[in-house]
Amino acid sequence: MRSLPLFLEAKGFRAVHACWVDPTIDRVRALTDNGFLSEEQLIRAADPSEELFHLAEEITKGSEHKLPEGFAFRDKDGTHRDHVRLQWWNAGARTWRDIAISVPVPDDLPDVPLPGTLMAQTYPAHERPVFFGHYWLNGDPILQAPNALCLDYSAGGRWSHTNCTRMRRCFLQTGFGFTRSLTDPSPQSNTRTSCSSHGKHATKQSSKSLITQGSRRTTSRSRTFGASHAKRRRRLT
Repeated sequence: MRSLPLFLEAKGFRAVHACWVDPTIDRVRALTDNGFLSEEQLIRAADPSEELFHLAEEITKGSEHKLPEGFAFRDKDGTHRDHVRLQWWNAGARTWRDIAISVPVPDDLPDVPLPGTLMAQTYPAHERPVFFGHYWLNGDPILQAPNALCLDYSAGGRWSHTNCTRMRRCFLQTGFGFTRSLTDPSPQSNTRTSCSSHGKHATKQSSKSLITQGSRRTTSRSRTFGASHAKRRRRLT
């Protein structure tokens, strides 16, 4: 945490651990060195009485909002909750059921329009692409919005060549210049087609190259070990 910022913003994209809400990001930017926390700020960010604690909580855990009076739901563990986690990237959400995440039975939520203040906190559809993690999603990688992509698909446990190719396709669908150029420098290229064909070929080539390099390193180590072992035997005899 001492060397990494709470968020990253470049000319063509943004990245954050869990949630990009402009007012929160802007406030953190004003309080810190462009998202980098000092030693003293790291300590304050762990104190619930400090403003920085609540700002860091939203950025690293995601947005939550209290449901309208009289509404609640039970989460997957059976816990009664009256606050709901939000799909902050869903600028097209119009009701509580549209914007909620991690609710086992969406019908438990009110099918009524969202407050205007809440809709204003969603990530604008015209903004540059944003990448985030945290949510530990399942299934095939998909775009959460045309300009939003979650990278957390339990990679450590279930990653595969298929998921790698699909994730790469999602990158290309965001319209990034540097990812599109991996397949075709022309902005008019069909990124979906080029990704599925070129991506698969590139992955196979890369895997083959890594296997070959690994084999050469192993052979080299074996020869070195064999030579040094023979020298030791000669010295002993």
